[in-house]
Amino acid sequence: MQIKVGNRVEGVLSCYRATDRGYGVDEVALVTALAEQIGMMLAAQQLRQNTRALAIIEERQRLARDMHDSISQTLYSLALFAQTGREAAEDGDGERLAFSLDNLQQTTLQALREMRLLLYELRPADLQREGLVRALELRLDAVERRTDLQLSAQLDEPVGFDPRAEAELYYIIVESLNNVLKHAAASEVTLLLAQVGQDVRVQVCDDGCGFDVDQRKAGMGLRNISERVARLNGRLELSSTPGGGTRLDVTIPISAGG
Repeated sequence: MQIKVGNRVEGVLSCYRATDRGYGVDEVALVTALAEQIGMMLAAQQLRQNTRALAIIEERQRLARDMHDSISQTLYSLALFAQTGREAAEDGDGERLAFSLDNLQQTTLQALREMRLLLYELRPADLQREGLVRALELRLDAVERRTDLQLSAQLDEPVGFDPRAEAELYYIIVESLNNVLKHAAASEVTLLLAQVGQDVRVQVCDDGCGFDVDQRKAGMGLRNISERVARLNGRLELSSTPGGGTRLDVTIPISAGG
């Protein structure tokens, strides 16, 4: 019997007997049904592959847009600070020149951080293969430890989480670190992952610019974190003040992963 996906023949299902006895109507119908089922399985597999391919293309397009927007804005800022610095030097204004050079340095460092992040997103760690703690270590090695950030990290493997809960926990931490890199302008960041009794605790602290928690609307990063924490029946606490850094605390019950 031909195995088809739509009108396209993908193969043949052949059945043989050890004797010369022929096949009855029921047996022919069974083999026909088997061939059709195999064709449906192939079609479903091809559909899954196409869906994954489209998802990869969409993700690459998103990263390309992010890189374009980030690089364009950064290059414009660098050019502006360089021009301002040159004008200050020509005017003999040392204070304005120092201010422009400081902005030039800070913008360059921030651009390096964001580029490290974008390059990591092109080839993220394989959480299923590496495990939670190892995947986080790979992320820290690829991004935070290769910038000017002073990093302190304590990572303990939670016991009792299934892969789905670990994946949510991983992205909570990664999204928190992304927020520090993109928005905090921090020089130090501390990451804690620990199991305390029947809970898993995550804490991310930075010494960055901070913000007024009551006044600022939650961006996509914080919204994604909040939704993931809610799916794990956890608690999210965020404390920050302008100029005083930010601390994010997440507590998730072990039972969320069991």
